[in-house]
Amino acid sequence: MTIAFHLRAVALAAAALLWAAPSDAQLSDEQEKEAFCVFDKLDEGDGFYDVAEAFLYDDAAADLLKRADDAMKASVDACAGLHSWDAAERELATSIGRYASVADYLGEELWIEGLDNDEIEYVFNALDRLSSQEVERLLDDAWLDDEAFTKRLDAVLIESKFPADDAYLLETGRLMMEATVLTTLAVDKWADAHPR
Repeated sequence: MTIAFHLRAVALAAAALLWAAPSDAQLSDEQEKEAFCVFDKLDEGDGFYDVAEAFLYDDAAADLLKRADDAMKASVDACAGLHSWDAAERELATSIGRYASVADYLGEELWIEGLDNDEIEYVFNALDRLSSQEVERLLDDAWLDDEAFTKRLDAVLIESKFPADDAYLLETGRLMMEATVLTTLAVDKWADAHPR
């Protein structure tokens, strides 16, 4: 199970709404494919699991961190060769690949916990209920220690019909919101650097 297609659509739409004039955040189909190349390469195998877990877990083992680094480097190198990227493009595509992998991984975790696709997509609906200031708050990982903001995110998830009866599901939903926002910002920067 993967939410990759829906995640991509959300990130592209949100980039236009949150950080850029709509005309600035548009990508052609070919540009979109290029922007998400690293993510797609990681998603072809198990690399996205290692990349996501290395990001999510502070106590990740050294061998996991190495596998994540190796998977990311191989994916970036393959895409850079295909698209002749410069250093800035490599960096942006790395960010898109990393954060989209995290969001996809968390969506799969929710699916494993028994949520169906519609319930998982309530996470994206919840993002629409946040103010621009609240969305930007998710860019600073200090929010993880902000109990009041965490409760606000839980409330927004519940208002969006996300399951409210499990602390793990809510935590996963919050982290998925963060990863989607980070993906969106990277997509916005890509679109700004690659106008249609």
